[in-house]
Amino acid sequence: MQAVNDGVMLDIPKNISQQNIGYLYPHDFGGYVKQNYLCKPLKFVELKDIGYEQKMNEWNKKIKEI
Repeated sequence: MQAVNDGVMLDIPKNISQQNIGYLYPHDFGGYVKQNYLCKPLKFVELKDIGYEQKMNEWNKKIKEI
């Protein structure tokens, strides 16, 4: 909410904005494609390494390894 309240506005990456030229549709590739979805990385959540958050960290790590 802070980013929205602060008016954080990012440009849409070219691979997404130009009528899908260069965009890889994730559903055609098993649900995930490593590509730029934002023009710069944003981090809104910092998960701890306990409980369910630990499992989420494991899932995120596996996704990033694809």
